[in-house]
Amino acid sequence: MVHALDEIHRLLRSDGTLVDIRPYVEPSIVEVISGDQTLFAEPKREHDHEGVVASDRAMDEILARKAFSVERAQEFEFFSYGSSAAEIREFWDRYNDFDPEPKENDQLAFEDKVYARAEQVRKESGEDAEISVHERVRMARLRPQAG
Repeated sequence: MVHALDEIHRLLRSDGTLVDIRPYVEPSIVEVISGDQTLFAEPKREHDHEGVVASDRAMDEILARKAFSVERAQEFEFFSYGSSAAEIREFWDRYNDFDPEPKENDQLAFEDKVYARAEQVRKESGEDAEISVHERVRMARLRPQAG
């Protein structure tokens, strides 16, 4: 990943901008919501995502070398909603279609259990309940520095 950031630095004009958008290492939370009540909340996965950790390290290294300067940074919360576990999983499956690394069987089994528990809570709580996935994300605008 550092090589890719070096290549971006090489190709980016001096007045160009690199927009860095990454989730935090902490796992997303699967929630069941009804009105303003959270009826269920569990982590979507049980361990840190290796790709996020690797991208954090790469960005830390490139910033330490002062190849880029952070012009502005902030974090935001990303929510996706579905009327059922099947619907929200379909959304995330499509979102992850371009991920070159397939999920490990242990991770898939863990997510299956979380979504099954969430779906059970949703069904038991009435028509207006929905399932959401809540993820914290950071975003930064970076400028290339002469190097």
